[in-house]
Amino acid sequence: MRHIVIALVIALACGCGARHRGRGAGGAGASDTPAGVVEAATGALERWRQAYELRSVDELAKLYARDGATIVVHEGQAHTGWPAVEAMLKARLAKATAVHVRISDISVAAVGTDGARAVAGMRREIGDGTVTLTETGTLTLVLRREGDGWVIVLEHFSYKRS
Repeated sequence: MRHIVIALVIALACGCGARHRGRGAGGAGASDTPAGVVEAATGALERWRQAYELRSVDELAKLYARDGATIVVHEGQAHTGWPAVEAMLKARLAKATAVHVRISDISVAAVGTDGARAVAGMRREIGDGTVTLTETGTLTLVLRREGDGWVIVLEHFSYKRS
């Protein structure tokens, strides 16, 4: 299983794989990325966005791989494996009273037959009733097919430079 994650990370880093801009299935000039992969990846991204806005670790938990392959890079620190990711999410959302996430410019690329990467612009506001933290930048999710669905194996957010 780790070889799939390594291949996905390499593909992400080198920009390999077919690309598809936007949310639609595409018409003339559409990429090699199957519409079903684009739909699955954008659907997973939307469920991730909604779970954040609900401040629900339980809903977020449904979206991540549980086999130890999951890596979430948050504020420069890698959290590896579901237990570490879950602890980070719980700490991050514990005091939040409001979360708003806006996603834009989604680009999806198939990686082999069972993988995909989704890259999007993101603006996330997390407030505790007194202070609101606003994060703007690029979100990258690497997903793999698991059963009938897709799960996140890598999440990385890069802040936009001011």
